[in-house]
Amino acid sequence: MKPENNLKWEQAIEMYGKEKEKICLLDCRPEAQFNIVNLAPFFNVPMEIMQKMTKKEMDEMIKDKKTFIMCRRGNWSRTAVKLLLENSFESK
Repeated sequence: MKPENNLKWEQAIEMYGKEKEKICLLDCRPEAQFNIVNLAPFFNVPMEIMQKMTKKEMDEMIKDKKTFIMCRRGNWSRTAVKLLLENSFESK
């Protein structure tokens, strides 16, 4: 992942506010953590579920949208990005 692709969650939400139909905001933390605190409009797909998804399921989730992935510390989100890239998604 390119360092210039890293941004703060506030920036992702701001971009989402301008182009909702073109942006996917994904939180890959475990469901229990997401349920304690979460940021709207991010939606939750825990890493343990994402790792079991087929390419078709990933395609349906992302739907050709610019995708921003967040987690608590950055470790899971990096893993999620790597997983998507391994399944032929482009890094933009």
